[in-house]
Amino acid sequence: MDGKFTLLPRRGGSLRGSLPKFLIAIILLCTVLVWLAGSVYRRDTLASAPLAADRPTPTHISYEPDSISGFVETPAPPPVEEQPTTPNSKVGLKHWWGVESPYHFRGEGPRNRTQIGREKASLVMLVRNRELKDALSAMKDIEDRFNRHYRYPWTFFNDEPFSEEFKLHTSRMASGEVQYGLIPKEHWSLPTNIDEKKFREKMKEMADKKIIYGGSESYRHMCRYNSGFFWQSPLLKDFDWYWRVEPSTSFYCDQLYDPFTFMRENGKRYSFVMTMYEFRATIETLWSSTREFAKKHPEYIAEDNSLGFIVDDYKDKNSLFKKDFNLCHFWSNFEIADLNLWRSQAYRDYFAFLDAKGGFFYERWGDAPVHSIAASLFLPKDQIHFFHDIGYRHPPYKRCPQDDESTDYGRCQCPFNKGESFDFDGYSCQKRWWKFHNQDDSGNPIPSYKIPDF
Repeated sequence: MDGKFTLLPRRGGSLRGSLPKFLIAIILLCTVLVWLAGSVYRRDTLASAPLAADRPTPTHISYEPDSISGFVETPAPPPVEEQPTTPNSKVGLKHWWGVESPYHFRGEGPRNRTQIGREKASLVMLVRNRELKDALSAMKDIEDRFNRHYRYPWTFFNDEPFSEEFKLHTSRMASGEVQYGLIPKEHWSLPTNIDEKKFREKMKEMADKKIIYGGSESYRHMCRYNSGFFWQSPLLKDFDWYWRVEPSTSFYCDQLYDPFTFMRENGKRYSFVMTMYEFRATIETLWSSTREFAKKHPEYIAEDNSLGFIVDDYKDKNSLFKKDFNLCHFWSNFEIADLNLWRSQAYRDYFAFLDAKGGFFYERWGDAPVHSIAASLFLPKDQIHFFHDIGYRHPPYKRCPQDDESTDYGRCQCPFNKGESFDFDGYSCQKRWWKFHNQDDSGNPIPSYKIPDF
């Protein structure tokens, strides 16, 4: 030892190789610590900074092309006073760093719900609070595809009071006015002429036989209400037309014209998009009851009616009393119709006659066959319209227009092949409808009405 301090190398290694690695690790650690400290400082500084309304107006770059320089520098727009946060306020979210994103969606504020469409019409939905998500899904389709351009009002019905949550979200989704109706108890309960014991026994029998909705009392109330009461609601008294919309339904095509105006201008009073066979076990005495009514009121039967669609080998009015109902009916979860059809004396008398028979409860008469038979009896056949240009889905069935243009030019987006459309399903009555109107069953019927210009 010569008195000088000497670093000894580690056993098995050299100090010359390990010292640089140690220094590099120290430098990297210090760099990370400095960066973290700076991030915390910037976060705390910006979070405590005054809002835009309290800060001096900065200068910013507007990236709008200039004819000479390409871009020009302009002063920032005047600051906007901070608004209270309400469901309709136009204030974006405050992010954790204290700055509003200029790209964040902002509500429009108080919405202009002034109706644009020309008709006295409403979209109508019978729905429960628990079906909110399904209701919003159907509303979104209708609004995007059609109603945002027309702002027709929405009318909602429920046998229980609507929740504030339901009202809030559906009113936000609607482009037009909204109204909510509580169904009167007498319209959603057993009428006095029904023997409850007999009703319970019949309902159990149908449930045991696995007949669809055979064991459901609420389904029976719904069918009776849609058959005879919704059109009597004071909420609809100022309307002539309605479009029935159900939760969980989908619409595949842009609606490029107003179907209410189309119906009025072309003398149509009832319309559909799907037609199918009814379950005979649910309507065993509906046709015999209809025959009985028709004998009492032959004056209500239209001359050029549509009985040829719902009765096979129909020749004249006498066929009504000789032939059986072939079970074809319009699927009424979609229908655009004239409210005055149901308000007519013919239909009022028909519904009252059926209601007195008790078939809505002792059997399970649906509003679809009731509406279909009534429209076929009381209307000339050219007043019933098939909307072949509307793409629609109500689980489990779906359909889309068969023309190439609707798909090729982007009006429709159908997630299935044309051949899979319900029009050509063995359970569909669509081919019968085309045959009844002397049209081929190619899927492209030649209409006799005026098609609106798109």
